Amino acid sequence: MMPMDSMVAMERAVPAKRLLIVPSRSRYEIEIGKHGSEEAARAWFGKTEVWEYIASSHAAQKQNLTLLQQSLSHHSIDRSQLDEEIISKHDLFAFVGGDNHFTYCSQVILQYQRAHPREQKDVIGVLLDPTKSLGALLQCTMPEFIRQASELQRGGYTAESWTTLEARISDGNGQPFPAVGEYFIGERDREEMSRNRAYVDGRPVLSEKGSGILIVTGAGAGDGSWYDNVHYLAFRGPDALGREERAAHAIVTETKQSFLKGGESAKVRLLPGQTFAVYSYNDDNGMFLPDAHRDHGARFKIGSRADIKVSDNYLRVVRKN
Repeated sequence: MMPMDSMVAMERAVPAKRLLIVPSRSRYEIEIGKHGSEEAARAWFGKTEVWEYIASSHAAQKQNLTLLQQSLSHHSIDRSQLDEEIISKHDLFAFVGGDNHFTYCSQVILQYQRAHPREQKDVIGVLLDPTKSLGALLQCTMPEFIRQASELQRGGYTAESWTTLEARISDGNGQPFPAVGEYFIGERDREEMSRNRAYVDGRPVLSEKGSGILIVTGAGAGDGSWYDNVHYLAFRGPDALGREERAAHAIVTETKQSFLKGGESAKVRLLPGQTFAVYSYNDDNGMFLPDAHRDHGARFKIGSRADIKVSDNYLRVVRKN
């Protein structure tokens, strides 16, 4: 049996986690910033009940953020301040908001880790307003996070290693961030047919025409996800893919061939070490989006090529209790 003094020394050897809290802004705040005033934002939405819903959600979010500030004294920043210097000074990041906020901030962490592969960064998603967001990717509610904060900071948790995606685009129209759940390739405008030719290690796959291509990890393939809905149309059933499973699935959305051929031309599995190459025949509005975040994406116009891979860079997510 290990002596007590040795056990104490081991406990002391575990460094405390430097926790950073990154809360989201509410839709109410975003819309007022966009339109210049509450009156202008309300007028733009037209129907009073829509704006009232946004305003009531804002009130609920502010109430939870006030509770957070009163209960914890940890450093907190807006996500626009989540830069390389800030990330380097912290080990654990609590992204407080909904799924959209979680994937946006996690992409920034993945981008940092790609440049600093020896550093370990952990994340946890905290649901800010359960009446507005399902929080399918998040790990706890606000009261749960407040109760767990001290233990989390002591490192009293285990982390999952979520599979992520990375991509390189061959032209000068920008490079997309890594993706937590999915990449979408398609046309920005619905009046245009999306046209792409795809290959896995040089082997032609998927049908060429549709309304776009989704490439997903387990985080992007859950119940009710975009991929889940598309998959049901082509295959009349769900598609199980674990968040730690080292694989990705690519599927063509809204393609005739998926119905005529039972879906075999609409879907392909991508494994580590393989390259999923996509050549764009889209018009000038072609786009390449990670987790639906346009400002982390890139243009994907005619002649562009994207090489997509299951990344060696995992997202370390605090395991849900």
